[in-house]
Amino acid sequence: LLLFIFGLGLGYVVWGGTKQITLSQKRADDPSLLFTNPLLSCGVSENKEFQEYKPLETKINNVIQRLDVKKENNVSVYYRDLVDGRWFGINETLKYSPASLLKVPLMIAYFKEAEKNPSILSKEIYYDGNTIISNSVEYYKSSSEIKAGNYYTIDQLISSMIEHSDNSATVLLYNNINSNSLSEVITDIGLKTPSTLPQAEGIDDYMTVKAYSYLFRLLYNSTYLNREMSEKALKLLNYADFDKGIEAGLPKDIKSAQKFGERTVLNEDNSLLSRELHDCGIVYYPKHPYLICVMTKGKDFEVLSAVISNISKIVYESVKSSN
Repeated sequence: LLLFIFGLGLGYVVWGGTKQITLSQKRADDPSLLFTNPLLSCGVSENKEFQEYKPLETKINNVIQRLDVKKENNVSVYYRDLVDGRWFGINETLKYSPASLLKVPLMIAYFKEAEKNPSILSKEIYYDGNTIISNSVEYYKSSSEIKAGNYYTIDQLISSMIEHSDNSATVLLYNNINSNSLSEVITDIGLKTPSTLPQAEGIDDYMTVKAYSYLFRLLYNSTYLNREMSEKALKLLNYADFDKGIEAGLPKDIKSAQKFGERTVLNEDNSLLSRELHDCGIVYYPKHPYLICVMTKGKDFEVLSAVISNISKIVYESVKSSN
């Protein structure tokens, strides 16, 4: 089942008025950490509506409505202020296939194991070129791939998987991880997968934008991995070379740590049924970082990527104007 889950997650062609919580937080504020800000303590206040987000929500909804005039597209958005914990969601209960977004929990599983056994990252694996899934079926292809006939360390494979979304590296990593370690991580972080859902919910679209965003909160807060490994994970996500989504809506000097995922579904006659494109991550606006996750479904990847970058730009401009 786990192999099937991660098969779905590799992005290949297959057939087939919110209540908010204000947080009182104490953080490490360690200047040596570039991508994380460890959470030391946290207090939860009463639920309340954050009316100041209404103009931003309206702008984003206008973008979604213009796209969805033919009722062929879905767009979900989750935003969270990483300074004070305020958030809002748009269509945040809709479910999608996470596709390559599932490479992040696989990375987390290895780094969790490395906390106990650092030598695992130096272990070498031979790549013979025979992988279950080819990178060639991707619309947004890997800019760099591992080459057959070479040995790679676990650390190098993780870098290729996250920075270049390399499916071959992902298959090698999955085939060489302790299945109990991966299952433990999935259970610990409360990540719902097809094997944990009632059969009636199906196995295609099963994850919400808000649920997935939790992974980035864990990394930023260093509340699951230790500080060193959380920092390492977000540094790799900062190097991710997908520039058609969140990153396209940001100025060049603003750092982000993000992961994208794509999926194409065909009918039995090979005609197009739907495509999904997602991009989630942390934007490091100076002294005011925030988390943004956008999941989309439609027919045209270029249209979907433009929607994600447009939403990213709208959110960035809103954060900029209020700081």
